[in-house]
Amino acid sequence: MVVEGILLWSCATPGVLKENETDSPGPADVATMEQPKDRTCDAGKYRTLIGRPKVEIDITALPRPLRVYPAGSRITMDYRPERLNIVIGPDGHVVNVRCG
Repeated sequence: MVVEGILLWSCATPGVLKENETDSPGPADVATMEQPKDRTCDAGKYRTLIGRPKVEIDITALPRPLRVYPAGSRITMDYRPERLNIVIGPDGHVVNVRCG
């Protein structure tokens, strides 16, 4: 019983860091998480939607991933360059089209 407790305790204790060493990812780790630069939503194609009422837009014909939301809404801050974002103004018309 005592041996099992010691084994569990040894697994739960954090490792010892050497001087000037951190346990957070370094620049090399962050670089591997970046998206390729050619994977964007190409929002320029959809700029013609700006000013149109939301009810006239065929959402099913738009590329995925897609996010349609009212201006000023709380949205996640994760940046996905391939995601098309359509922002709807208080009057129900599209006010912005962007990637992210």
